[in-house]
Amino acid sequence: MKNAVLQGYTDRITQADGAMGTEAAQVCRMNSYDPELLRRVPQDIIDRDYGCGNPSKYAQPGDVVLDLGSGSGKICYILAQIVGASGQVIGVDMNRDMMTLSRAHQAAFSHQVGYDNLRFAWGSIDDLGSDLDAVEATVSGRQIGSIEEYSALQDHLQDLRKNQPMIADNSVDLVVSNCVINLVDTDSKGLVLQEIFRVLRPGGRIALSDNVSNVPVPESLKNDPELWVGCYSGVYQEQEFYRALRDVGFVGLNVEERAGVPEKTIGEVTFQSVTVTATKPREAGRSTAAERVLYKGPWTSVTDEAGTQLRRGEVTTLDADTADQLRHSAYAQHVHFLEDQPANTDSGCCG
Repeated sequence: MKNAVLQGYTDRITQADGAMGTEAAQVCRMNSYDPELLRRVPQDIIDRDYGCGNPSKYAQPGDVVLDLGSGSGKICYILAQIVGASGQVIGVDMNRDMMTLSRAHQAAFSHQVGYDNLRFAWGSIDDLGSDLDAVEATVSGRQIGSIEEYSALQDHLQDLRKNQPMIADNSVDLVVSNCVINLVDTDSKGLVLQEIFRVLRPGGRIALSDNVSNVPVPESLKNDPELWVGCYSGVYQEQEFYRALRDVGFVGLNVEERAGVPEKTIGEVTFQSVTVTATKPREAGRSTAAERVLYKGPWTSVTDEAGTQLRRGEVTTLDADTADQLRHSAYAQHVHFLEDQPANTDSGCCG
């Protein structure tokens, strides 16, 4: 379906009003963006934006943010204002026409806000190491006359990916995407999640908005190109999406938003938009001292991805690495970290 997706979004660029007038145009647009941030985004970029959530609001000043499937660039232009001059925003998209549109307004936007922190990279989100601009520059005009020349070219491209990756290992604070993972071929979805995990720094975060389904999508729908381009046929089943993120290694997953009304229903399949956040675990071995924590509630008990159980109102001694994960993740607001204090030997309670 990759070619269908590329052509579908190229068609959107060429439409005067940014709409396709087909099933593929039925993509939800949540009106949850800060109007002050939108005010500085060019209108033709807004008109050609397609998504099902607003992951930009999980960015923080100074973040290095990667937007997967950045399309027209709307979220990148919003993110650039949130992270500020000390941050950086990188948009990655495979569609050349979308890339041209998103890059066209960079200079004027940078002049308007007073700093230049935007970069748009041409590439595939299931291979964030390969910079297609660099690949094209390498192969353009090159004549391959022998198997040896072909092998040398392959070696050179591998060297580019290794030594000059489009997105380096452990280099990003936050990865966002907006109704994009469902556009990726089924066999490549796992590669996308692995690449997200690779480029995030330890302790880095994700904020992914995507459509999901209540049951696995049947093959008859998966084979419909318009439904695929419309962000339906290629979705994860909802619980499978959460399991896939956990299996890659993310912790502290939260379902931040879930639309109250399905985006679409076809037979027994309902399509729902969700926004999830999670964290890449911090590096182990940062400390050797055990720590005591008290789970505040509200649940009777909770269990993290590693099987550590905390019971409400009980003090639990944790190894340093587990405590470190709790301190720097979505769990932190639910626990108290207790410092060792000498026992009170006073005979009275009130001095």
